[in-house]
This record gives sequence, structure tokens and C-alpha cells, in this order.
Amino acid sequence: MLLRAPPISFTRESQEDTRHESRPPRPLDAADPRSPLPGLTTYDAKDPDTQYPPIEPLRPPAGAPNVLDTLIDDAGYGASSVFGGPCATPHAEKLAAGGLSFNRIHTTALCTPTRQSLLTGRNHHSVGMGSITETATSAPGNSSVRPNTKAPLAMTLKLNDYSTAQLGKCHEVPVWQSSPMGPFDAWPSGGGGFETFYGFIGGENNQWDPALYNGTTPVEPPATPEEGYHLTEDLADHACDWIRAQKSLMPDKPFFVYFAPGATHAPHHVPKEWADKYAGTSADGWDVQRERTFAKQKELGVVPGDALLTPRHAEIPAWDDMPAALKPALEREMEVYAGFMEHTDHHVGRVAAKTAEFGSPSSYNHYAVGWAWAMDTPFQWTKQVAPHWGGTRNGTIVHWPTGIAEKGGLRQQFTHCIDIAPTILEAAGLPEPTMVNGVQQTPMEGVSMLYTFDDQAAAERHDLQYFEMFGNRGLYYKGWSAVTKHRTPWVLVGGEIPAFDDDVWELYDGRTDFSQARNLVAENPQMLAKLQRLWLIEATKYNVLPIDDRGVERATPEVAGRPTLIRGEQPAPLRRDGSAVGEQRRQHQEQVVLGDGRTGHPRGRRQRRDHRAGGPVRRLEPLRLGRPGSVRVQRARHPGVQDRGGGSAAGRDVPGADGIRLRRRWAGQGRRRDLVLRRKAGGHRPGRRHPGHDFLGRRDHRRRLRNRHRRRLGLHHEGQQVHRPDQLDADRPG
Repeated sequence: MLLRAPPISFTRESQEDTRHESRPPRPLDAADPRSPLPGLTTYDAKDPDTQYPPIEPLRPPAGAPNVLDTLIDDAGYGASSVFGGPCATPHAEKLAAGGLSFNRIHTTALCTPTRQSLLTGRNHHSVGMGSITETATSAPGNSSVRPNTKAPLAMTLKLNDYSTAQLGKCHEVPVWQSSPMGPFDAWPSGGGGFETFYGFIGGENNQWDPALYNGTTPVEPPATPEEGYHLTEDLADHACDWIRAQKSLMPDKPFFVYFAPGATHAPHHVPKEWADKYAGTSADGWDVQRERTFAKQKELGVVPGDALLTPRHAEIPAWDDMPAALKPALEREMEVYAGFMEHTDHHVGRVAAKTAEFGSPSSYNHYAVGWAWAMDTPFQWTKQVAPHWGGTRNGTIVHWPTGIAEKGGLRQQFTHCIDIAPTILEAAGLPEPTMVNGVQQTPMEGVSMLYTFDDQAAAERHDLQYFEMFGNRGLYYKGWSAVTKHRTPWVLVGGEIPAFDDDVWELYDGRTDFSQARNLVAENPQMLAKLQRLWLIEATKYNVLPIDDRGVERATPEVAGRPTLIRGEQPAPLRRDGSAVGEQRRQHQEQVVLGDGRTGHPRGRRQRRDHRAGGPVRRLEPLRLGRPGSVRVQRARHPGVQDRGGGSAAGRDVPGADGIRLRRRWAGQGRRRDLVLRRKAGGHRPGRRHPGHDFLGRRDHRRRLRNRHRRRLGLHHEGQQVHRPDQLDADRPG
């Protein structure tokens, strides 16, 4: 049940909308003139005295618009052509020409916190999403658990008779709740307010062979890469089909569609012809690309004419310093990214209309930090550096033909992703809910942007905003910004991380310095001190404290204080310097290795080499989140197991590289497939999409590449466990 404040006063007092006749009736109250008096209950429905008021379904206010909310991942301010970037986005340009472009809207510097802020209208620490779910801790601002006092926008819209659907990425589910067994409170179609969900759970996915869910049920992609499958196209197809069905079956109901493809987050997967369109365009490197983008931005007017291009920091290498042999690969990285962006724009345009090896199926590529920096032109730094605009400022387009009179306009008021939800509610004529499903709600923390739609010169209303991500922090206040970079995101091991009190702060006046190019600390230390004090107040208000800059420790569930999906004896977690946390590092004679080769043993890579040489090393892959799971056991000798032909494998010596694999797949609803024993060297299983990946599994590339540096240090990863020989059970489900 939803209780709403009166639409005129927008007060927080709980009052029920009298139109909710299809809701469960209120307890009768003689003092309440709205309370119906008990009437005659007849015996026969045909009795003339039988009278009941008609059931009137709830409807949103007249003129409530359809809403398509599209979020493109890892797209810097200077990436798309609509904001001066090198990636052609003609559909975005078309939408901007018919609507408004916002050049001072900000994110949280990381994808998951931004998503939760966008979907709730609250600051990311207020909803427990201080960083990504995989680094959640037991602190309230970093727990990854959204309080039930902060209902998501989709729930409010659904309870007001909107049709709601989410298609694409969902990274807001706590890691210990992300299996097909739930709980599903944080899933889009569980407690997220979306009636339909089709997409994936987690931070990224293979665009050619994704792990997909329909609602909470794991499903297989409808085609293979060889048949032309790509995730973005699949999501767009589902979005178009859903919109078509919704308008056919419920033409009088508005819809809210949240379209969040995996693009342009890594892996950068795109059909080759899209990447080849950009062949040769990146040969001059990222330094020159920033200069080109900056000139184009001034030409388009999306940056002020007096803005300055910020210089490159020493942590970002110069293009001229890159080895000549490496440059062709670096060029191809950018070509693939640009093709990926244009490919995504093409399929977003489809949805909007309804309202060499890089990028191929055999790769899982990203791109160099220099390109990320170039895509954030003209600002400093990149993703995760929250206080600098290179980490948080993104171009945004609002297209509403019946609600915005100006076409092709530009808005420069300061805004934030927490402003999106209240904007949608105001556009729909709906006040913020004061109570949702019996739970008193806290106010949204964003400010509606609707006031800017018809008034380009309107004074900005969102004039105070904190930023924090992994210790990088800052504050915006009435044009001024105080910022400090505490750590460099891509320096994961080694290096000195200063104490928080030793961080060096910078001060910028955004009224005259759009790109944060002129540091005014020396000229105005009093303003810096004022903003630092305000940051501490805001941090206390929104659960930012304690500031947490830990790396390995936060990746370890026992140290971080969060539950884990896979339980069992685990290696001791390690500190940043490689020493054990709480006890000495333990050496295990037998070590479980996940399907991508990760291990908590500091000599795990040597174990893999020994295995390939024929050593008896077991491999166990636990349940793959997002797909029907499998358990794999591999060893040089596996006695007493029947192969497909009925013969026993007992006593059979098999070299490690051609070892016997015991595989049991559990297919969906408790059904299981036959236990089969086969040789790896004998060819891949019929129908397997990537025979070259037969040993490591179908979707291990992301984890393998992302954790390569961790394997080298022998770092512990969530999901690992150790089994003694007598504990190894091949008959249990994955």
C-alpha cells in the first residue's frame, strides 16, 4: 500500500489518496468523514438493495509521461560526439537537437553507487552503496543494503499504476544475495519495483555470451556469437518488444523503462565492422585526441569559451612515451571503444524510436588509462576520482517533445544523478511517497530538475553536494569546489597512500573555471576551510564515515564484515603489503581453484604449471552466478567413475594437460543432466560455443584478467574454499 502526501502542499504528513479504491479498505473511523458507513449485506446478489461501489483502479495524473531512462556505462564527458567526443552518436545528437543538453550533471564516480542514487533519488552512502557491492563492509554507508525507508523510484511509479521494466545491467544486488536462490529483495523484479527484468546481475558481462536472467530465472542467450548474437542488440529487442506489448495491452497506462546496457563498460565487445569504421582515427594518441575534443567542445558550446584544458597528470603516461610496438594495439583499443559506443547509440536509438581480435568473441579487452582520460576531456582524472569532474561530470540529454518547448537548448545549472528520480516524479505529477508498503520513508535527497526545462537562466537549486569514493573526496557549494585525490585508482599494489589528514586539497571557482584548471587554495584558504568543514558535516549526515580506502581487506568478506555466498575454510586474508591479516599465511597441499584459475595460495600459478605437467591438482568450480551451475573436478587419476560408455576410469593414468573431467550440470528447476566423464583433449562438447575455452570455462575471461595481479600476490578472493580429499563430493550441485 502506498500513502502519499497531497499533491499541492507536498507535505510529509501521511494521508491516503481517496482514489485508491482498489486498495485494501481503511479501518472504519467515525471521526473521519471519508470513512464509509457499514451498509446492508444482502443474502442474494440479485436483491435490489445490493449495492457496492465500483472498483476503480488507480491511475496516475492525467498527462503523466512515458519515461525511458537510458544509462550508458563508463562514458566520459568527452566521449560522445554530442559533447564533442570522437565517438559518433547520431541518435543522441538527434535527441539533443529536439530537447535539452545538461553539461553540469554529476555522478558518483563509480557505476554501482551512481545506479543506486539514480534509482532512489538519494546519495549513495544513504542507500548503503558507498562503492561497489563486491567491496561492501558492515558500515551502514558501505553495506550494499538499501534501507526499506528509501524505496526506489520504480516502486513508487508501479504503485501509482505505471508499467515498469528494467533491461540490462543490475549491479545493486548484495553479493551474498546474487544466486538464483535469492533472496530477491534487492533484485529489480523482487523489491526493486520493476515488473519485468531481463539482463544480468553484476558489474560486467560477456557481450557475446552473457549470463542472463529473465526475472529471477537463469536463461540462455537466444543465439550464439556465430549466429550473430550480441547482448546490446538482444536487450534492445526485448525493450522494443516490451514497449510494443505494453502499449497494445495497456494503452492508457504510462510506462517507465530503465534501459542500462552493459556498454560501454568492459569488455569492449562489438562486431568488427563497427570498430573498423574508426581505423586510423586514433593514430595520434590520447594527448592529441584531448586537444581535438576540447576544440570541438568549444565549437559546439558545451564548454564555455573561457574554459581551459587541464594538463595531463604524471600518473597518466604520455602517448609519445609509449613503445612503438605497442601503439598499434593501443590504437585498436580506442577504435573498438568508439565502435562500441556508436553500436550502443544505434540500438538505443531503436528503443527510443519505439517511444583485428580486439572486440571479438575470443577477447575480453579494455583500454588504456590514457584513452579513459581523453574521453573525460576537458577535465582532470577519470572514473573513481570522485571530486574531480573527470570522474563525475557527464553529459546528459533530456528529450520530452510535449514537455519541453525549447529545442536544442543547453542547461548549465549544477545537477546530480540523485536529481533524476524527483524530476520524473514531478513530471508525472506524483509527490514523493511518505509511506511505502507500511514503511515510513525518508525524503529524497535530490532536487527536481524540472524548473530548468522552461527557464535557461533559472538559479540553480542543487547548490550543495558531497563526493567520496575510496577516500577521494570533495564538496561542491554554490559554484565552489574543494577536492582532494587520496589515491590513484589504477595503482593497486605498492605506492604510498597518505593518511587522510595528510591529503592535499585543491580549490576551484566553478563560476569562472568550468574545467577545474585554476587552483585557488593560495588565494582563498578561508573558503577551502569552509568547504572542508561542510564536507565533514555532509559526510556525517549521509553515512560517509568512516572513510574507507582499503583494497584487499574490503575484497575479503571476513574482514569487511559482509556475508559470502560460498562458505568454507578459506586462506587467511592479506593486507596491502602481502602480510597475513590476523594469522600467518597458510600453505595448503590441496587448493581449490576457481574455473578461471584463481587461487588464494601464494603459489597458485606454480600449482597450475605443475598440473599441466601432469601433477594431481583438483579443480572445483562453484555455482556460476547467473547461470545454471556446474561442478567440475579434474585430477590425474579418478578411480571408480563410469564414463559415457560404461567403462571404469579406475587406474587410468592421464597426463594433466589431457586430464579427465568429471562434470555435472544442474539445469534450472532441479533437473540434472547425466554425469559424464570425458577427456579434454578429445575435442570440445558438441554445441559448446568456445572450444578454445573448454578447460577454463565459458565466461572466465573477465575474472581471469581482472584478478591477474591478485593471483600474482596470492590474494584471497571471495568464493574460494578448501576441500580435503574426503570432502570432495562430485555429486552435489554447483
